Amino acid sequence: QEPFDDAKIRQGMHFLLKAMEDFLVYQDLLEDEVRSKVVLAKVYRQRQLGKSFKRTMQAARKLQEQQSL
Repeated sequence: QEPFDDAKIRQGMHFLLKAMEDFLVYQDLLEDEVRSKVVLAKVYRQRQLGKSFKRTMQAARKLQEQQSL
């Protein structure tokens, strides 16, 4: 049996907290479809995927227009 290692416990707690925070951000992003599409479009643009960028931005605009009605 290993002796208690405070540093190991703290490191584990830090990684668990980070994972929980990342999940909360991800969950919030998925709840807003328009924002989710815009973020995806940003990634496409950064990777120079022009067709995917345009298609995704069009979908985001369409969703936004539907929500405005």
